[in-house]
Amino acid sequence: MNDLDLTAQVARLKARDVSARELVEASIVRAEALEPKLNALITRRFEQALVEAEKADPETPFAGAPFMHKDLVYVPGFARSDGAHAALHQQPERAPSLIGALQKAGLTFTQSFGLSPKPTIWLNCSKLTRACSTSPVAKSA
Repeated sequence: MNDLDLTAQVARLKARDVSARELVEASIVRAEALEPKLNALITRRFEQALVEAEKADPETPFAGAPFMHKDLVYVPGFARSDGAHAALHQQPERAPSLIGALQKAGLTFTQSFGLSPKPTIWLNCSKLTRACSTSPVAKSA
């Protein structure tokens, strides 16, 4: 299932070929498998995501499909780190309208990520926060 984009995942959900929980489980397994190499995950919300996936409304546009977001966005339940240690305590109480709309549309937020190849960019990769990402995508940026 990891080779499916969001559109294909939702099509499989709507056809009832797969459950939202199965998609979220597959995304968690993939994230955990890649994390030692990429060093990019900031907040893991896997248990809550599995519960939310089971409760997902199949009539919503995304019907519980898993979603990982950048840590520069306020999402309740996730740390917004901006790559800086001081920012790790930014815990939003409410989602901004875009995030609220994505949640209402049925996306299941599973984890947040941060990518930065250099410690000199906006305090990213501060040793107080985490080491630099080893993502090939971030290195090419």
